[in-house]
Amino acid sequence: MAEIDEDLALYEKNRFSFNRPIPGQSLTNDPDNPMAFEKPPEFTNLDDAIEYFFATIVDEDNHPNIISLLRSGFPIMDLTEIILYNAFVEGKINPDLLLLLAEPVAYMLIYITDMAMFDPVIIRPDEDDTMTTEERFGKANEFDLEASMKQAGKADFDKDPTEVLPPDIIDKLQQAPSLLAAPQETAQ
Repeated sequence: MAEIDEDLALYEKNRFSFNRPIPGQSLTNDPDNPMAFEKPPEFTNLDDAIEYFFATIVDEDNHPNIISLLRSGFPIMDLTEIILYNAFVEGKINPDLLLLLAEPVAYMLIYITDMAMFDPVIIRPDEDDTMTTEERFGKANEFDLEASMKQAGKADFDKDPTEVLPPDIIDKLQQAPSLLAAPQETAQ
C-alpha cells in the first residue's frame, strides 16, 4: 500500500507542478546518462505488455492493496493512469503503448473488482458537480453505471472483459485467489 501511496503522491506532484522540464530539454541532457524513458522501452509488443501489467496487478504484494484502494472509492481510470504513467517513467513502455494499454488495464481492474464482488468507481465525479447522488443515480442505494457514464459524457463500458482481454489473461484472472478465501499456509 505504501508503494501505491508513494506513486500516487509522485503522480499528483508531477501532474500539477510547473517545475517540470521544458519541451526539448531532454535534447540538452547528457547522452551518456539518459533517463529511463529516453531509452528504448522494455516492452514493444502489446501482448507482452498486457502480460506484464497482469502480473503486476495480481502480484500477491500489490493485489490486496489495489483491491483496498478501489474498494475505498478510488476511481479505476485514475489508478489506470497512475499505473501506466509510472511504467512510462520507468522506461517499461512508450507513449504509444501507454495509450493502447489504457483500455486493457482498466478492464483488468474492473474484472478484479467484479471478482472481489463490489462495484467500482470508474471516473472521478466533477468537482463543480452540484447534483445529489439521488439525482445522478436515481433511487438511493441504486447505482446505474451506464446512466452515470452517459451523463458524464464518457464512453460506456458495455463490452464484456472477455472481448478486450486475451483469453489467457481471463483464465489467470479466474484462477486468482479470492480475498475471501481462507489464508493458505506455506510450507517452510
